[in-house]
Amino acid sequence: MTGSFKLHSRAISRRRFLITAGSFGVAVAFGGLTGNALGAAMARAVAGDYRPNAWVTIAGDGMVSIICPASEMGQGIMTTLPLLIAEEMDADWDRVRIVQAPSDAETYGNPGFYGIQLTGGSESTRGYYDLLRLIGAQTRKVILASAAGMLNVPTRELATEPGTVVHAPSGRRLGYGEIASDGPLPDPLPQATEADLKTREDWRYIGRRDIPRVDVPAKVDGTAIYGIDVQRPDMLYGAVLRAPVQDERPETIDDAEARAVPGVTHIVPLSYGVGIIGETVEATRRARDLLNVTWSTSSRVRNYTSSRLLEHFRGVARDLSQTGVEAFSEGDIDAAIAHAATVIEADYMSDLVCHATMEPMNATALVTGDRVEIGDVPVIVEKGRAALLALSR
Repeated sequence: MTGSFKLHSRAISRRRFLITAGSFGVAVAFGGLTGNALGAAMARAVAGDYRPNAWVTIAGDGMVSIICPASEMGQGIMTTLPLLIAEEMDADWDRVRIVQAPSDAETYGNPGFYGIQLTGGSESTRGYYDLLRLIGAQTRKVILASAAGMLNVPTRELATEPGTVVHAPSGRRLGYGEIASDGPLPDPLPQATEADLKTREDWRYIGRRDIPRVDVPAKVDGTAIYGIDVQRPDMLYGAVLRAPVQDERPETIDDAEARAVPGVTHIVPLSYGVGIIGETVEATRRARDLLNVTWSTSSRVRNYTSSRLLEHFRGVARDLSQTGVEAFSEGDIDAAIAHAATVIEADYMSDLVCHATMEPMNATALVTGDRVEIGDVPVIVEKGRAALLALSR
């Protein structure tokens, strides 16, 4: 679960997210990290002057850049959310570039999740669905208003096809790129309501199963940039040897062999393990494997087993004296069972699973003078060198 946690009231007006001045620009707040591949890609994506709102930028070549407010974590959200905007603005999906939103909960927060800019809880599509369709509809109205001025015709005579405005009476057509190059933004910008949304029968993209996910090609060909791929000059790397049982701690640490590994700079005792900082990933992992640690044995989960817990849950379910917490009630189940011709009883069990990422969570911290750009991991700094502590086992 990732996100920007600036809290707002649940009663967020969707109009707050629509920009009321044509001069508004998308600010990509990367600071000193703009040199990495992700920052460069985003900078290219927002190139262009035609910005109907904070979510959409159209370049003169017709390329449409659409902000994705949530993080792609394998769930396909980088395709789903921008597609909602593309649907309503009648963008040509083959001419759409997806841009990861900067950390800005005021603009890109999830209205279905208290205005937090967060990815998690299966709330992305449900929370953003109405808002992003309205964003797309508002974008289309701005484009139509610009085209009407260029063609000197009433807006009501115009229609849109993917990436194109059509004036049927005269047969004239304007591509979105032409409008972006030559069409002034209307002032004031038109707004959109639910009445401007397409009907289900008019959907081109929503509901289709044959639209490829935009995140897959880069993951397949190896060009995708993950947090752990970031490289900075003089960067240090980190690894963590964690306790074999949750809530245990290191009691003694013999790190003589680990410190002898070339490139290792720090061995750091932690409350839950031992951290190793070094000049290469290989050095930190080699040193981690050479640590000789005696762990505590007092954790209450030391005797944890799936089978033991499942048996405990089975006993709780069969204990009729425990009423539990009622989440939903409809009808009279006791009466229905009492009058049933046949009663079938069965136990349904599911193995316990860990709701966690498959890969180590990680981030990069860049320290420049008294300025630190940091993710969600501990950072150790020596002589102005930033350490990337990869939370690996």
